[in-house]
Amino acid sequence: DSSQKIGAYEVLGDPIAAGGLGRVYKVRSAEGKICAAKVLAKEFLKDRKKKERFCSEYHILSRLHSPRIVKAVDLVQERGLCSIILEYVDGVELTQLLKAAPFPEEVALHLVMEISLAFQECHKHQLFHRDLKPENILISTKGQVKLIDFGVAKDQEISRTLQGTVLGTLEYMAPEQIERTSHEVDQRADLYALGVLTYEMLSRRL
Repeated sequence: DSSQKIGAYEVLGDPIAAGGLGRVYKVRSAEGKICAAKVLAKEFLKDRKKKERFCSEYHILSRLHSPRIVKAVDLVQERGLCSIILEYVDGVELTQLLKAAPFPEEVALHLVMEISLAFQECHKHQLFHRDLKPENILISTKGQVKLIDFGVAKDQEISRTLQGTVLGTLEYMAPEQIERTSHEVDQRADLYALGVLTYEMLSRRL
């Protein structure tokens, strides 16, 4: 609903994306800055563990400082509302580019380098993304690469994963994400996913 507000942010139209825990809206701050608001679905507001995991994305992104990673702007928690305000990226998902032809090798190489540098920043802080896939890579209209969606990211210092919980997207998951307990998953799982993505960009298949 375009008349709605998320805290001090005005909602600009219908959702621009949706995920397992909620929806993403384009919003405008009181100062006129365009942002993206990731809103936790109302049915999860009373689920302490889901709400904690949702909010953890804001705290994780607040520790990361890279032009290749989407920035956290604000965390809005009010009665009946929980939302992460993020940098708005005007662009397309890598998924859309993979569907178009051609996709030159030099473009794939550039993307691998940019994602590697984003991971370098994450791993430096002992943070592991755990869900790299084309949908989580945005290419801005200026050609900038942005890694997004840290909803299942792992903080090595604070584990919020329940025993036996499998997090990620199956086609890009390293074997240890399925076979082992969460505390054994580290930066190698991200590198495995990057290998799968590289193969996909070069061959156009998983």
